[in-house]
Amino acid sequence: SNLEGLHYRDGFWATHCESTGFSKITYYPDRPDNTAIWSVRIEADRAAYPTLLSNGNLIEAGDCGEKEDGGRHYAVYHDPHPKPSYIFGLLIAGAETDLGCLEDTYRSDATGREVTLRVYGNAGRLHRLAFAMDSLKRAMKWEEETYGLEYDLDTYTIVALKHFSIGAMENKGLNFFHEDLVAADPATTTDVTYDLIEKTVAHEYLHNWTGNRCTVRDWFEMALKEGLTVYRDQEFCSAVGLKTAVRIETVKILREKQFVEDAAVDSQPVRRESYDTIEDLWSSTTYHKGAEICRMYKTILGVEGFRRGLALYTSRHDGSGATLDDFNRAMADANEDLVDDGLEQFALWFFTPGTPTVTYEHSYDDSGTFTLKLSQSSRSVEGPLHIPVAVGLLDRTSGKEVVPTTILNLREETQVFTFDGLDGDAVPSLLRDFSAPVLLLPASGNDDDEDIAFRACHDTDLFNRWENCQALYKGFHEKVLQNEDAGEIEERVCNAFKSVLCSHMDPSSKSYMLQLPTEFVLHRESKVPINPEGVHDALMTVKRRLARKFKSELRESYDRFSSGYTDEGPPKTDTISRSKRALRNVLLDYLCCVNDGAEEQTEAAQLAMRHFDTGTCLTDRLFAFRKLVSMDGTASDAKEEAIEKFYSLSTQHPSLLIKWFQTQALSDAPDVLERVQSLTQHPNFKAMNAGFFRALILGFTLNLNAFHHKSGYGYRFIGNICSQIDRVSPSLSVALASKLAQRQRFDDVHSEMMEEELIKLASMKQKSQQLSALLQSALPSLAGVTASVGPHRVPRKQTQKKKKGKKKTKLARAKKMPAKGGFGSG
Repeated sequence: SNLEGLHYRDGFWATHCESTGFSKITYYPDRPDNTAIWSVRIEADRAAYPTLLSNGNLIEAGDCGEKEDGGRHYAVYHDPHPKPSYIFGLLIAGAETDLGCLEDTYRSDATGREVTLRVYGNAGRLHRLAFAMDSLKRAMKWEEETYGLEYDLDTYTIVALKHFSIGAMENKGLNFFHEDLVAADPATTTDVTYDLIEKTVAHEYLHNWTGNRCTVRDWFEMALKEGLTVYRDQEFCSAVGLKTAVRIETVKILREKQFVEDAAVDSQPVRRESYDTIEDLWSSTTYHKGAEICRMYKTILGVEGFRRGLALYTSRHDGSGATLDDFNRAMADANEDLVDDGLEQFALWFFTPGTPTVTYEHSYDDSGTFTLKLSQSSRSVEGPLHIPVAVGLLDRTSGKEVVPTTILNLREETQVFTFDGLDGDAVPSLLRDFSAPVLLLPASGNDDDEDIAFRACHDTDLFNRWENCQALYKGFHEKVLQNEDAGEIEERVCNAFKSVLCSHMDPSSKSYMLQLPTEFVLHRESKVPINPEGVHDALMTVKRRLARKFKSELRESYDRFSSGYTDEGPPKTDTISRSKRALRNVLLDYLCCVNDGAEEQTEAAQLAMRHFDTGTCLTDRLFAFRKLVSMDGTASDAKEEAIEKFYSLSTQHPSLLIKWFQTQALSDAPDVLERVQSLTQHPNFKAMNAGFFRALILGFTLNLNAFHHKSGYGYRFIGNICSQIDRVSPSLSVALASKLAQRQRFDDVHSEMMEEELIKLASMKQKSQQLSALLQSALPSLAGVTASVGPHRVPRKQTQKKKKGKKKTKLARAKKMPAKGGFGSG
């Protein structure tokens, strides 16, 4: 299962050398700062292995030419640019792989140089590689125009591999990708995946200069190549797509993953001092916080200042290993007129763990002066950080922007900033475009709800407008959850919702601002023990109130976006088309919430079914399917019809079968557990296939309302599955048990039921070492009970019996399992 070094899988000989895989191929000083110029000769039987690929330019190829070699052929590659061993790449494809190639060219506008581009994949489905090819060409053009960095080899190659489990790898000029991150067509690929393909293709290409040509001195500096390249792929996606949507998604991931790492007791800075295993370095802190630090350079120095700094960095460190200090020095040296301390204070970000907090308070006086006081706190041991805070001011009466975005450099524990010459009081728009990865809090402890509502309606920074819409929705949800009077905040929410719905902003930004926070976000941000049913019910109440109040406006907007929808021809995958689909689906989501009586249920079902039937791509059909499988009452027939229709689609496109299982596991219908239990016995459910298991079983744990049902049936179901799967896949059993181990975040009723299931697992006579370790951490008071009995060993007699009739034994075991909790037919 370890695919480091040179490995064989599914007809391919391929390499994966990051971080020290090359030393598993041959003796070599396997350090990233040990760069060399490489020449590679590959020989193989031509009939058995027709495709021979490696890094660099193809110098020569042909038959070996000697009788004793029979039908052997060879290829010689030479890379004239020094590179470290971790980006060495080699691929030998067997004839049985049916590998084909989509070829194109890229011509530099600056120099006229032509590069041959090749994307390899299944020969019978080369059309699915076209979007990746177009994404590559856009990334090459963007980097050349933005930073003046040109590609440096004669060819650039991407290979799509089914077995490439790490996602993608930036081998110099020979990228390896998992097939799902390269191959796409509208019938089987959602718009979200199209976005991911574009981002990932760009990321691996942009590594050519930030990672490959300019690499790192050692692995403690990983944020220099990964954080910098993540930031650059974000900027690329903003340039070719929709800036607000990209920034919102970026910050959502940062808060979901990196802020959680920062909040841990053992949180680490971007540049660690030590690690247990090198895999610890592949963290959200390295990638996402590293990217935010790079973004702050641009915020402080400006677009041209950052461009000058990157140009100096790449010229100084081309062909060698660099450090974050080297990068910081290049930024400072290239912008001496803009910095007064060589950016030494800013460099404290590299060493400071945790998420800093910035608090604010403001006032206005009759002389026309607006005063803003900012304070910071962090875990920096060497003094305050340098935090760029982007600020704008909105006239409190008209809502117009009276002070455009201004960067305030917060470099002391507390600083006071003044804005003079205003004609009236203003509402501050703070941390615009999320200019620093910090927690922003009012000094008083609670922000003025009136200011939040004002920004939700008027803020000219669309990221901040989304941020304040979310704050309003959360405030409304909290009032409903606590059964408090929500009249005042409901009015403010409705005003903001209507201002967005009836605005002329782009469809993508509008779709984000209309969406309520998810249950995951509400759980994560809860400051009290979670009552999951209460959170879910309150959220649905908020959604239904908005949907009912604005039903006519929602329907009018939905019909406008649906007009002529099926007459546009084949579905388009450009950014604008994807954003229109996103908004249309959000509008459908609200309209399907108006379903109190039989008549409304039927109306919602008919609308969703029409959306499904007229959908021209998977994005439309899958979203409608999600709505339909959650319906009940008079819409039950429509739900069953949709289940059959989507299953029929999966017979044409087998990759959709996993989505068919997962969507039903995430249903909001009251019979979801019974349906999931039934699906575990479906003839097409492969319990031992990780993809199917994650879709249906782990998918169910993501259905927070069902998994945390007050009856405890969700916990018992998962506990039972966990005990069974541990015998064959400890990693999957740990993934399930970890959901139960989060019990301390929930109220007493749910926490006790979750603990009960953990105790049952702990009392198992045989369990894997991985599961035992998790249980010892989750149940420290039962350390003796949770001790592992050791790795499972199947007795010789049983092993022989399995060998004689593996399939028969597996089916027999499945039949013996009770309907509730038993699973799997293959």
